[in-house]
Amino acid sequence: MVSGQPIRHSSLVIRRFAAFVIALGFWAALGLSHLSLSVWAYLFMLAMLLGFHRPQALMSLLAGAGGLLLATLLALPKASGIATANLGDHLVYPAQLVSPFWGFGVSQAGWNDGLSLSLGLAAIGLSILTFSIWRGGPDRRPWFFVSVAVFVSLALMPVGGWLWKLPGFNRLLTYPWQLLGFAALGLAVMSGVGFWLEDRLKQLPLYAAILIAPILAVYPHLEPQYITTPIPVEPEAIYGDNQLLLLAHQFITDNPEATTGPSALTGTNLHPVEPYIPLTDAAPLSPGDTFYLQVTWQAVSQPTLNYKIFAHLVDADGQLIAQVDAQPQQGERPTATWLPGELIKDRYAFTLPADAPTTPAQVWLGFYNEDTLTRLPVIGDDEGRAMLNVK
Repeated sequence: MVSGQPIRHSSLVIRRFAAFVIALGFWAALGLSHLSLSVWAYLFMLAMLLGFHRPQALMSLLAGAGGLLLATLLALPKASGIATANLGDHLVYPAQLVSPFWGFGVSQAGWNDGLSLSLGLAAIGLSILTFSIWRGGPDRRPWFFVSVAVFVSLALMPVGGWLWKLPGFNRLLTYPWQLLGFAALGLAVMSGVGFWLEDRLKQLPLYAAILIAPILAVYPHLEPQYITTPIPVEPEAIYGDNQLLLLAHQFITDNPEATTGPSALTGTNLHPVEPYIPLTDAAPLSPGDTFYLQVTWQAVSQPTLNYKIFAHLVDADGQLIAQVDAQPQQGERPTATWLPGELIKDRYAFTLPADAPTTPAQVWLGFYNEDTLTRLPVIGDDEGRAMLNVK
């Protein structure tokens, strides 16, 4: 028996070392997927382990710290120079936390964000039920999860906006609402603790009713959402090293029927008149007329610079007739904020000069660095432009 003790001790050390390596690898992979959000997850684990599981905390905390350090060393060189959003513009409002709206896409600044930022009425209601049953009992663990849910929710609201103005906080997250997952975790735990505290909740039909409530609350969210913009088989132009794509373009002009007459509604079905029509459906252009180039961009990888867009209207001989130099969407969506896969729609207006001698033939479209005046390369064109025929 004595001779077997060193063997068992050695086996235990090997198992613990293997578990440590696996945990370290897990945290490193988590950090490489989203480094700053992983740091918040580590702080969550730190508070929970030191508060309730101190004897088992050391190895877990060391593995997490080592994994995040490794992820930092690997990811930090690639993260330099990437612009982040103004965190104060992406705070969460109380109505959004309980809204049944289910959205998708890219976060927009302000109260009318296109994303779903709801914690869910079912989770909030069940947490309140659990809290009323618990009433501050001897077990302190529910306090931790309640505190996390409340603190995170308040920190993401305008009342906690000062937090995101502190030095360095703008580098910790892309958007503040990314921390909603921790508030949701706190509510999820509280929602289930009620069954542990009160045996009557485990009895039918009350048990079935409580289980059905969350299902009914999320049922409308099961409907699939679709991208309405058609994506072509091939892009019309590729900028940089396969960095930005011009997916589609169209020349349009103002619809006369939308701006004349007493109403913008026509027909017996009262369908609204489109404000723009294709240039091919309009009368021939003449000096003084205005038309537009409407485009759909897509980022393959997030740009590290805010490129400016140039759109040069030229005649058949390449002589400049009119030009547009502007930030995307009039400065609302700088290119450094374009996320991979995101579709960006934009429109550029051209007004033909009164003395324009010829009709326009092409628009030369591209990006350039405003500081160096260097154009972003375009595959197939040495001068960094996509040549679009006006038609």
